[in-house]
Amino acid sequence: RAVLDRVRGPLDPTYESALATYQKALRSRNRLLKQDPIDPRSVRSYDAILADAGAIVGRARASLVSSLAPRVARAFHDVAGEELPLDVSYQPRVAPERELLLRALEQAFQKDCARCFTADGPHADDLALTVRTIAAKHHASQGQQRAIVLALKVAELDELSARTGKVPVLLLDDVSSELDRRRNRRLFDLLARLGGQVFLTTTHPEFILLDEHRRDFHVAAGVVTG
Repeated sequence: RAVLDRVRGPLDPTYESALATYQKALRSRNRLLKQDPIDPRSVRSYDAILADAGAIVGRARASLVSSLAPRVARAFHDVAGEELPLDVSYQPRVAPERELLLRALEQAFQKDCARCFTADGPHADDLALTVRTIAAKHHASQGQQRAIVLALKVAELDELSARTGKVPVLLLDDVSSELDRRRNRRLFDLLARLGGQVFLTTTHPEFILLDEHRRDFHVAAGVVTG
């Protein structure tokens, strides 16, 4: 969810506003659910706000995932060099429609009171990564999982570039530590093709396979030299 919010928010004022409204209403509703005794009327006064804003948030996220999915698959292939059947999908806890969200909140009211928080809505949705219908974290190897994480980051960069016409700065921390030599080489070939500015941190400079337009900085005891 954080990935989707980070990509969509700065580019879509309507989404950013709806997300802020939703999060504020959710905090207020959850705070009321923790009171003793609970005032049902006060709690339910937030249901319509959550349903209205939640529908906007959910639909926008689903649309974004539809655009990101092929970019993630392509980036994964570029890094891993494998035709892994990686599927990226948005999995809402409740379909992002106002009436469905409103009904879910009403039906779950007693359970929400018992657990002292709101269970249903976009805050509980997930970005699912599956391989042959099995969650990637259970099916993919450690190296493949690392490649998937990097593919998500590259896809995010690609999406932002397509929407803004500018390539954002990419920050990567110790990116090569969990990649074998072949995947590390493929990663840096991909980074070179992206055409943007990349900042990389590492304790092993020999892992950084960029020869052109490169500048190294050394950090020791809080002092930067380069």
